[in-house]
Formats: sequence, C-alpha cells, structure tokens
Amino acid sequence: MTKCTLIASLIVGVTPLFCQGQWTEDSTESLGYVSLGTGVGINYEFAIAPQLTLNVGAGLEVASYEVNGRQELSLTLVGNAEPRWYYNLFSRRDASLNTKNNAANFFAVKANAVPLYIAGGENGTDQVENAIALIPKYGLRRNLSDFWFIDVSAGYGWYWGNAGINGAVILIDLRFGLGL
Repeated sequence: MTKCTLIASLIVGVTPLFCQGQWTEDSTESLGYVSLGTGVGINYEFAIAPQLTLNVGAGLEVASYEVNGRQELSLTLVGNAEPRWYYNLFSRRDASLNTKNNAANFFAVKANAVPLYIAGGENGTDQVENAIALIPKYGLRRNLSDFWFIDVSAGYGWYWGNAGINGAVILIDLRFGLGL
C-alpha cells in the first residue's frame, strides 16, 4: 500500500513540471472544473501533450462495497489522477465539431486513492481502511453549452486495501462538468 501511495504522490507532484510548454491550437487545453454526477468534486486537467492530459481531482463519490459479507452503499472521500489520451481530438476539429473543453473520445487509466470510507451497518457504521484502485477505462466528453459538458466513461480494474480488502472494480462514471 505504501508503494501505491508513493507512486500516486509522485504522479501528482511531478506532473506540473511537464506542463510548462505552450501548445498550438491543435492541442488539448488545460481546464479546471467542478463535476457533478456519481459524485461531487473539483478537478483540474493539465495539458501535457497535444492529445494527452492529466486529470487530477478530489471529492466525494457514491460507491458500493462489500463490508463483512454485506453489500453497502457509501459516500467516500476520493482523490484521483487520470492520464487521458484524446485519440480523436484532431479528427473532430478537422470535421468542424466543437472540441472546447477537450470534447472528444478518450482512453484513460484512473488511479483512485480512498483514504477512508464509512459504510452503514446493522450496528451503526463500519469504518474501512484506505484503498487504491487502478482502472483502465474508455470514455467520451461532449459539450452541452459553452461552460457545461458531460463526461461518460466505463472501465474494469482492481483495488487494494490496507485491511486485506482486495477485489475487482467495475467503474461507470457519468459526470456533468462546469468549467471554471
């Protein structure tokens, strides 16, 4: 678990060093946004290359976990780092489609860090130790207006927890973003 925490910290800490260059109009854009959907959070997407970004954020997410043999629905505090490759950004621009806010299809690997989550139990609440998840996913982002966009993605990955709670993760993300 300490190795995963160290790797996630390095990704988040070193990324701004790669974000110093200026890109042409044919590249992704850096943007900050508030997301609402399967959770609430604040995100910033750093442009690192013409079709590559690093999306980092923190917030609260609704999640389903198995706790002591029971399936529980909980609200968890989450931090994430997600490199994204917008593979069809240029073809969408060439077709004169709106690509503001990086509106294109993407492949990504989401790294989630859950420092602690609390799930309701029969005798009150169960506290479960922190966990890290790595989830390869596919998604798309489309603009709804100049400031609002929708971000839909799905993936399948794995999570590791301190208390020996490990397992598969199915991710379905539906988020509405408001650009800042």
